[in-house]
Amino acid sequence: MSTLTEVLNKYNTDKNESFHNYGRFYERYFKDFRDKPINYLEIGIFQGESIKAMREYFYNCKAVVGIDIMPYTKMFENKDNKIFVEIGSQSDIDFLKYINNKYEGFDIILDDGSHAFDDIWTSFTTLFPLLNNKVMYVIEDVICIRDKLEPFYNFTKYLSKWRADVGGDNCVDPFKIPLKTSDKFEYMIGDIIFTNSAVIIYKDVKEHWIM
Repeated sequence: MSTLTEVLNKYNTDKNESFHNYGRFYERYFKDFRDKPINYLEIGIFQGESIKAMREYFYNCKAVVGIDIMPYTKMFENKDNKIFVEIGSQSDIDFLKYINNKYEGFDIILDDGSHAFDDIWTSFTTLFPLLNNKVMYVIEDVICIRDKLEPFYNFTKYLSKWRADVGGDNCVDPFKIPLKTSDKFEYMIGDIIFTNSAVIIYKDVKEHWIM
């Protein structure tokens, strides 16, 4: 069976070995979902190569969904092959909620959209709480964010602060820490993985933290 890198190379996506080479990193985290009946959402379609590749990689998926503001990307939809394209903005909260409800939730969301901080923030804060549990949200090309770098640095500091907080009681297992919080991101975030130009945020709800 082909690796994710091999599939990305096959479809000549910008995630392949010749460009960002994300496959070598994503394989570690995506492989456990490969044969599962998941819903996958990708923000930003461009020429459609990535959603085709992800459909092949997640061969048992329920749906691979791509969203984009450009109407021409609708041509990459292939409903017979469980590839769906929705036209709308990642900064439109109502649209994001509509997509989530239409496909009954997602298991992996990958943001390869505008690379503008406000859009990234809106998509993350809207969709991450709606993700199914024990799944992941990926923000790609973070080095390419075109505007407002200071708030993005603050966002990464927030994520880093989470890491410090869960270790604050000298315990590496956040499920053993008797914290109470009303901050949904504190009790929903399980792991955060930083790599070259991408961040994976794993959702693992700590019910005993919920205030």
